[in-house]
Amino acid sequence: MNIRAHPDLALIPSLWSTCCDLGSVLEAVDSFLGGAHCLVVPLRERWRRGERCLCWLTVEDVARFFLSSIVLFSPTASRSVSDLGVVRPATLTVAAGDTALSALPLLRAAMASHTAVAVVPSLFPRRRLVGEISPSALCSCGASAAAAIAALSAGDLLGFIGWGGAPPEAALHAVRSRLRRRSLLGMLDLLYGVDPSSSSSSSAASSSSSSSSDDDDDERRSCVASPCSRRGKRGSFSGARAAGRRAAEAATVCRRGSSLVAVMVQATAHRATHVWVVEEQEGEERELVGVVGLLDVLRVLRHHLQQPPPI
Repeated sequence: MNIRAHPDLALIPSLWSTCCDLGSVLEAVDSFLGGAHCLVVPLRERWRRGERCLCWLTVEDVARFFLSSIVLFSPTASRSVSDLGVVRPATLTVAAGDTALSALPLLRAAMASHTAVAVVPSLFPRRRLVGEISPSALCSCGASAAAAIAALSAGDLLGFIGWGGAPPEAALHAVRSRLRRRSLLGMLDLLYGVDPSSSSSSSAASSSSSSSSDDDDDERRSCVASPCSRRGKRGSFSGARAAGRRAAEAATVCRRGSSLVAVMVQATAHRATHVWVVEEQEGEERELVGVVGLLDVLRVLRHHLQQPPPI
C-alpha cells in the first residue's frame, strides 16, 4: 500500500489533513502520530474527466489495514491494553446535568485526539459511563446540532444526537422551547431551515414564538428522567426519544484485561476511533476507568515493528 500526496493539495486546511510526501504506511502512521487528522491520497491510475481521483485516509483505515495482518504483530497484539500501557485517563468528561455548551472546549480536544467526550452522571466521587458525545455524531445532525448544544444539557444532548440527522418533532419542540426561554430566537432558524441573513428569518422566528406555550405544554407532558435523574435532576425528553438516547449511550467499551487485538476489532466494527475502558462488577454499573484510542494502538504497533526480529 503506497501513498503519495498530491502537490496541488496544499490549500486544504491542516486541521483536517496533511499533504506531505509519503511513501509508506509507516510514514502515514508517523503523520497521524504527529497530529494529522487525515491524509489526502491520490488514487494511482484513477482519473475522472482529466483529473486525478483522491480519497481520504483516516486513522481507522490504517488500523483496519493492520488488523488484516495482525498475525505479524504477535505476541504484542495478544497482550492486554493494561499491560501495554495504552489506557489513558478519561479526562474529557462532562456531567450529564451540565450545559452542553460547557463541553465545547472538550470537543475540540477530542477532535484533536481522535476520541470523544464521556458523559457521566457526576464528576465525583465515582464516574459511571452514561454515553459519549463525539464530533462525528454531531456532524451527522447537521446545523440542528448547534441549536441543540445551545439549548440542552449534556445528558439531553445524548438523546438528540442519537437520532442522527432526523430527530423527531418532539425533540425539536423541546429544543425550540428552551431557545425561546433563553431569547435565542436566531438559533431557531437552524431548526426551521431558514437562512439567518434573509428577511424572512425574523418573521419565521416571531411566528414560531406564538406557539411557544404549546411547545412548553408538550415538553412538560413528555418529560422523563434524564441520565442524571438519580441525583434529583429532571430531564426533558419524551419516551419516544428514549430510543435515541439508548443509541447514543451504546458507547464501545472494554476491560483493562482486554487484548489489543480485541480492542482493534471492537473499534473497527463500530467505526469508532476509541474504546472506553470500564470496570463492571456483578450488580454494579460500569465505572469509567479510561480510554484507549486508535492513536495509542498505532503507536504500540509502530514500536513493535521497530523491534529486532526474534532469533
